[in-house]
Amino acid sequence: MCKFGEIVNILRGASPRPIKEHLTTEAGGIPWIKIGDTKPGEIYINQTKQKIKKESAKKSVFLTKGSLILSNSMSFGRPYILNIDGCIHDGWLAIEIYNKTIDIEFLQYILQGYMWFFKSTAGGSSVDNLNIDKVKEMPFALPPYNEQKRIIASLRNIDAYINRIKKSKEEISRISAILKIRILETFFDENSSYKSYYPSCAIKDVCKLEKGEISNKGPQPYLEAKVIRGAREAEQRQSGIFITKGTKVILVDGENSGEIMVAPFDGYMGSTFKIFSANLKIIDEDYLSYFILYKKQKLRESKTGSAIPHLNKILFNQYQILIPPLEKQKEIVAQISTLFDVLNKIA
Repeated sequence: MCKFGEIVNILRGASPRPIKEHLTTEAGGIPWIKIGDTKPGEIYINQTKQKIKKESAKKSVFLTKGSLILSNSMSFGRPYILNIDGCIHDGWLAIEIYNKTIDIEFLQYILQGYMWFFKSTAGGSSVDNLNIDKVKEMPFALPPYNEQKRIIASLRNIDAYINRIKKSKEEISRISAILKIRILETFFDENSSYKSYYPSCAIKDVCKLEKGEISNKGPQPYLEAKVIRGAREAEQRQSGIFITKGTKVILVDGENSGEIMVAPFDGYMGSTFKIFSANLKIIDEDYLSYFILYKKQKLRESKTGSAIPHLNKILFNQYQILIPPLEKQKEIVAQISTLFDVLNKIA
């Protein structure tokens, strides 16, 4: 056991200011290493998005390939090994190893497990950052060099095993998505065997996409897709299209256009939504929702001059949908839901 500062030297990075005056696109520029140049799950930094001028490197901290650095702000305490020469700003700490019996990859692996220590000692006026003196006092277990190599080999095997599990999960999810489409095809494809048994009609005959009416009920939560998914808190608006909790809406703009959602509260909805109103005397809402899920990709198009997809309302209104009796629709919904539940548990 030893103190971390007894086996390494720790330097804080530095930024030439104002940084914009020191950036360059010239071939001879020095890589400018930023937190954004890191990739989740990787231990090496292989390239940077920006470079600084050669003369600017004197106002920063220049490191050579193979150096170990530790993030010092925002996502602090994350260690990386440089696969390039470059300069680090004051959001990094450079860990200089002057003890030849320390393997740098071993150190990088072990430091990943010290997040608890970094969090307990980090502090700053507005953004947490690492205190070099406290990091130097950090207790550290340093095994013999051969033992370090054995530990690294074991950790590599564990990482490889975890990566295989991740790839297997991704493959299962991919297959699950394909199977869901195949299930929906059984009931909604143009060549479905159900077509010869039941009549069909245009979606506009059983469902309306309504804009709603402007209201000024005063401050109300503002409904966005991210709010419905719980990704962020709703902001307050003074007026807009007012909808009540439980209202079904459909996204008409964005990467998830065609997705049907339920308003979680009374409030105003954004322009990316339309109220989704089905004729419940003719069609089951869940039956219609599964049909739209199946057709979702075909119902999208790109806005002129933009890569953002949106729902093609003309195509939406014209699409033909089979209309079995309501009881049969509910039976179909139950079958699809059961199969989807099984796939969701697997995936």
